[in-house]
Amino acid sequence: MITYIGEKNVAAFVNFLPQKSISDTTAKNSGNNVLFGFIDDDTDTACGIIVLDVSAKRVLVRYVYIAEAFRGRGYGKALLERAISFMGETGVDEIQIFIDSYENPEMTMMILEEGFLRFEFYNAETGVIPTYTATLGQLLHSKNFKGRLPDDGGAVGAHENIAFLDALPKGWIHSFNNSVIGNDAFFFDPIDLFVVDSRISIAAVSENSITGMIWASAGENSITVDGIYLTRQSQMFALSMVKAMLSAAKKYYKKDTLVTFAAVDSKVPALAEKLFEGVAFRIGGITGFRRYR
Repeated sequence: MITYIGEKNVAAFVNFLPQKSISDTTAKNSGNNVLFGFIDDDTDTACGIIVLDVSAKRVLVRYVYIAEAFRGRGYGKALLERAISFMGETGVDEIQIFIDSYENPEMTMMILEEGFLRFEFYNAETGVIPTYTATLGQLLHSKNFKGRLPDDGGAVGAHENIAFLDALPKGWIHSFNNSVIGNDAFFFDPIDLFVVDSRISIAAVSENSITGMIWASAGENSITVDGIYLTRQSQMFALSMVKAMLSAAKKYYKKDTLVTFAAVDSKVPALAEKLFEGVAFRIGGITGFRRYR
């Protein structure tokens, strides 16, 4: 059975969200987010969740999770079908989902069976975003991680130009989203998405406003740096921002946690290659899929 997740039932599903520190009172449908959960009829047990980011242009599937004991029963497929029907209810014409199709062949097949088609959104030849993956421990000991920054909250060490999202006023983040990112279907408002870990996601700041942002999504034993927007003013802080992000991550994640950088911006490959220099990393790719109403 699929149910809408709200304040009354959120406690049953909160542990399925990737950011485990989030409280029951904040893990609810709000802003641009819509959450649906799956309840196993035989045991009356909450066992899955899907997180949707809704804009005027499209519905974006940000996260799907089914508890391990309940996998292989079609529950993930049912949640995806609910997302498709919700698209029709909202009146928008498009639903999108991004996954690493190399690592998730079964999920890829399910998406294609539901009428989704691959689309080109970064690499004009393949329609794939390149990704770079290594463990957190590898990156913390990489060649170019020397002189890493302190990992205390707020302004990071001597670099008062960068700060973690959870230490910034929410108004700054919304203003940045509205003025710089806007309603572009490729981006989203980080403060409104539970899958974004605001404890390690980071921003460049100047004169009481945000000039650039790098945000990370938390998954099951994984971190994906899947959002980056840097103005010319903030580009000089890019490497310092990533170093601070990883240094903070060691407080919340194990050293064997997989860290993936998705090249959602043309600057990311050069940045990733600097960070991953001397590290045995894996190259993969995140594929975009879309379906129209």
